Amino acid sequence: MELINFKINITGNGFDDRWPECKILTNNHEHFNGQIKGNQVIEFDVSLDDDSNNKLVIDYYNRDYKKDVVIDRHCYEPIKSTNLVVNSINIEDIELGMIPYNTSYIDVYEPWYLDQDREEFPNPRREDMQISWNSRWTMEFSSPVYIWLLENM
Repeated sequence: MELINFKINITGNGFDDRWPECKILTNNHEHFNGQIKGNQVIEFDVSLDDDSNNKLVIDYYNRDYKKDVVIDRHCYEPIKSTNLVVNSINIEDIELGMIPYNTSYIDVYEPWYLDQDREEFPNPRREDMQISWNSRWTMEFSSPVYIWLLENM
């Protein structure tokens, strides 16, 4: 077993009473479930099996595009919108830098999004640290974590 500490620096952007809510999980084990309002650091420890493949997931689940996006009536561009931004991830106090950006993907499960053209609205989305739809941001990693870090730096 390997015990690993995670620190996820995440920002919830919202307005009025509309703020994003998410779950943070590793291997389907929930570490956080709640509202993200402004910048927060979510910290937790994870026990990983030796030589295992693992997933860190941020599941943004409460977006309602009819209420969470305000459109300018003149130019039809969004002027307010709710979303989550993954600013950084630390494992054992090592800041991962671009590793999460390069190795993650977002699987959107928002019905409106899924009905759109895949060229314009790809799914899964890659190289994206902003979660703007009801979706799961996923970063896969392996144990031992230090070997995985060396392989991905």
